[in-house]
Order: sequence, then C-alpha cells, then structure tokens
Amino acid sequence: MKQHSDDYKVTAVKYYLENNKPMRYVCKKIFKCKYQSLSKWKIRFQREGKIVRKSRNNKDLKITPEIMSFVKQNVRIQPTITLWELSKLVDKHFNIKLSDHTIYNILHQNKITRKRLKNKYYPEKKKVKRRMI
Repeated sequence: MKQHSDDYKVTAVKYYLENNKPMRYVCKKIFKCKYQSLSKWKIRFQREGKIVRKSRNNKDLKITPEIMSFVKQNVRIQPTITLWELSKLVDKHFNIKLSDHTIYNILHQNKITRKRLKNKYYPEKKKVKRRMI
C-alpha cells in the first residue's frame, strides 16, 4: 500500500473538481492512484475543506510491571496453571480484566513456555514371544 502526502491528495482532488474529466481517468492517467482513494479524498475534502491524516494517541497500557511480575510468580509457583485461571487471578488481585491471549503475550515476552514434556514420547513396545518350530 502506497502512502500519499496530504499535498498530493489535495492536488488530485482539486484537479478532479476543477476539470470536467471522469474520476477514473484522473486516477489512472494523471495521478496514478486508486479510484476508491480519490473518492474518499474527495468526500473528506468536501466535508472538512482539507485532507489531514488522523493523529492517533497511544492508549495507556493495562499491563503494568506489577501485573507482569505477578503472572510470572504464579506460573513459577503453579506450573500447571491455565491461562484462564491466571486471568481470573489477575482480575481478582488487580481488578483488571485481561484476556487469555494477553496473559499468553506476557508469558511469551518473558520467554516462559506453557509446553509440558511427556515422560515417554512413545508407548513401550510389547514383548512378543516367538514360538520355535
């Protein structure tokens, strides 16, 4: 996906609005952009009078260092605890609802695996008595 500057978008919209040429022609031959993009730019330009990218503010993260250490500590104490049980413990202790996947991400970031090794990978072979003829 190609990102176009705000100036490029405004120029394309103004050219389309000032000249009596079809939108598809303006997109393909002149500005080499997608028809849907020019259509969205035109609507935004007509509604707001300018085309500016949205600025996004980062949200505060729910996961604090205390929560991370709490999860790590509980996994060390109880190695067979499930992600669902961990999320319930976090909710009970910190009053914050975290999904199972978020708990998994905390464990993954700290390189803690949930895989458990089996004692025996293959079943024992049965001894077969051979008859001598």
